[in-house]
Amino acid sequence: MRRLFTNFSFFAAFWAAFLLVFFVSPNGPAFAQSGQEVIKDFRVDIKVRKDRSIDVTETITFNVLGQQIKRGILRDIVVRYQRDDGSRLTLDVGDISVLRNGKSETYEKSYNGRFLSLRIGNADYFLPHGEHVYTISYNVADFVAYFDDVEEVYWNAIGTGWTFPIENARVSLALPQGGRIRQSVIYTGSDGSTASDGKITKQSDTYIEYIATRRLGAREGMTIAVGWEKGLIPPPTEAELRTQALIGNSPSFIVYILGFLQLGWLYKNWRKVGRDPERGVVIPRYRPPKDMSPALSAYIAGMGSYVAGNQKGFMAALVNLAIKGYLIIDESGKKLTVRRGERLYDDEKDKLPIGEQVIMDYHFNDHYYDSDGKLVEEEGDNRLVFADQSYKQMSSTLRAFDAGIEKTTNEIYFNRNIGKVVPAIASVIIAMIAYLASSVILNPVDMPPILSIVAGLFTGFAIYGLYKLWNWDFWISKLLTPLLAVALVLCIAFVGSMAILVPGELDLSFMEFISFVLIALMTASIPIGFELMKAPTEAGQKIIDEVDGLKLFMTVAVAQKVEAMDMPELTPSLYEKLLPYAIALGVDKEWTQNFEKLVFSQLPPDEDYSPNWYTAGRDDRYFSGGQAVSSMTRAMSSDLSQAMTPPASSSSGSSGGGSSGGGGGGGGGSGW
Repeated sequence: MRRLFTNFSFFAAFWAAFLLVFFVSPNGPAFAQSGQEVIKDFRVDIKVRKDRSIDVTETITFNVLGQQIKRGILRDIVVRYQRDDGSRLTLDVGDISVLRNGKSETYEKSYNGRFLSLRIGNADYFLPHGEHVYTISYNVADFVAYFDDVEEVYWNAIGTGWTFPIENARVSLALPQGGRIRQSVIYTGSDGSTASDGKITKQSDTYIEYIATRRLGAREGMTIAVGWEKGLIPPPTEAELRTQALIGNSPSFIVYILGFLQLGWLYKNWRKVGRDPERGVVIPRYRPPKDMSPALSAYIAGMGSYVAGNQKGFMAALVNLAIKGYLIIDESGKKLTVRRGERLYDDEKDKLPIGEQVIMDYHFNDHYYDSDGKLVEEEGDNRLVFADQSYKQMSSTLRAFDAGIEKTTNEIYFNRNIGKVVPAIASVIIAMIAYLASSVILNPVDMPPILSIVAGLFTGFAIYGLYKLWNWDFWISKLLTPLLAVALVLCIAFVGSMAILVPGELDLSFMEFISFVLIALMTASIPIGFELMKAPTEAGQKIIDEVDGLKLFMTVAVAQKVEAMDMPELTPSLYEKLLPYAIALGVDKEWTQNFEKLVFSQLPPDEDYSPNWYTAGRDDRYFSGGQAVSSMTRAMSSDLSQAMTPPASSSSGSSGGGSSGGGGGGGGGSGW
């Protein structure tokens, strides 16, 4: 019993001591209830200087209890805000000094949104409890405002962002000698309040002091606006205003200069090397250019890009091989299949154009190439089923196909003049980097203009898309392009006007908006410049004229039954001869329809057009030959597109028009 009592006494004494220490500790609940961290005194002294700047000294006495304030305090000063008219103002705050209890104190400076943030204190040092006096001094450049009848300072001396109540608040303002204060007002309370719970304690021509007549709660502040007779502080001269505008808008000026240099460079070099030779008269031509394959003709006509795309060029080469007898295109099964024909490729390899050689080498030779383009010393199956081909296999074939065509035409039929566009690419990159870097350096508190740059890039690609759509050889493109262009311009104008005129976090100045437009134009000028800078040689221009004449014959002349002395007879043989060229130029549908109407439909039933290089599918047994061939090209195009689809990857404040929280400065603070 005695042992039980002794143990009980020990544990009771232990818990009593623990609770005593816990509750009496300065950080314990008992102490916390008996005291609260507050700002015991907050004094702000403002001195107006002749250079239009103001010196601000904040003397803040804290009652430190280790609740919010452990190592030091946080002071946030608003340095970026918007005026009532929507314009943007960024304060230039410098000469920062921080003292604690009269001695220099460590602090870190950073920008956080609209705020200049000061983190005052040492992470390795905990403040002793009791009163600590922080003195924060800084200079704000060019802050005097000029009105018709007064000059003024409108300063949010004690911001509405403090998390502590303020027991005593005092604000003073001093003018240089010769000044005469005409009007002043004080605003107190939460953000937007027009209450005036304060009174003047001292006043002279050049000095005024206000104190708050009540205790300010957390998130309540004190704003002062003082106006004096004009003429005391000289306003900025025209030269100073121009210099300020030049410095403030220098990021935009960088874009302007580089933008106009880039566009000027491209225009100059286009006139020098990019202008096409004089074109010949385009008349219907009844035969293809001499020694020019269908794919090669379309590639030269497009000056480095196939008129109807490289898949059409590939299909044209495939059909041309079939018509020559090297291949047979079979649509009788479930899937379109291409297999070896009766004509032996190995015996006549050198007779074929380079693109057609690639097709035979990659898929129909005794030795074949794998998906990586490596020669495999085994016999292939000599069958090609587009629907079963992997993206890797077909892309490998098409790369080799394009490379062979390119090698044949390089600098013979046209010049790309790529070197003339490289400086334009460099200018866009330099402009964006310089615009971003100078904006951050000159206005570190502002949001970096990343949104303007990204929007400019996307808009530039949209402009290029409209350019390509306009050059698309279909009537609907001529209808859609103007409509889409007007929609894009209206969208840019709407976003620009909203960004400039409507106050908000995404506001833009007019200069920034023009920078965005120039970045868009500079971006669009690069791909457009690549295309405009390409120019045919005299030999290339001759081929282009002949291809245009052939295309005119296959579409217009045949459809309108144009009669000419040397026009060939419309026969199945002519149809087959020019069909690959029609496919490569994207007019195979018109060419086939014209022949179906004028030739194939007129043949006797026992002479129906049935090409020996193509086996029609069962669904085409009621079609005539032209319709069946048209079905074949559609099926081939569909299968080839499927194979080529990549797999999915995973107002003035001193006259009474202000409020608490108005004017410059403000912000608030807390502990850490």
